[in-house]
Amino acid sequence: MVQWTGVLADIARQYAHRERRDLDAHPDDRLPRAALRRHTQIRDRSCVGVGCRRRPARCDQDHTVEYRHGGETVAADLGPLCRHDHILKGQGGWTLQQPSPGTFLWVSPLGGRYEVRPEPVLPLLPDSCPGPDDPWHDEAAPPSPGTLILYGPDPPPSPPVREADPVDLDTPPPY
Repeated sequence: MVQWTGVLADIARQYAHRERRDLDAHPDDRLPRAALRRHTQIRDRSCVGVGCRRRPARCDQDHTVEYRHGGETVAADLGPLCRHDHILKGQGGWTLQQPSPGTFLWVSPLGGRYEVRPEPVLPLLPDSCPGPDDPWHDEAAPPSPGTLILYGPDPPPSPPVREADPVDLDTPPPY
């Protein structure tokens, strides 16, 4: 445990000072600094192009509002775009909006609208277990599969089993 005390102390110190780091402290920089880049990569977890699954470490950091048109280098204006989707946005006639940080709205040249949200870090949890007095779960289970009550019309009767005609192997086939 002694060798991990320094690591744990460093993690605790960084966690205590987490509010002091301001990722958006340099909005006039052309390129995001390392902490801001890591933040958007972790937030979005893949290229924000419609249907694209490229890892953000292999993507460009794209300004939703172009930097040359006054876009700031802040988390609310950045997202990872692979080179293909970056060109599609710049030259293919697609437009991109970021209504909230991490939610991207693409509009195609034909007017189609596509919303891209990052996948959750954890899968959605199931609903909570019912309480002991929940009336929806008071019905008894059927006694066995053979005694299930089926509602609706009866199934059609199965056709009678017919014995196959004997085959003479010495005759040539009929085709």
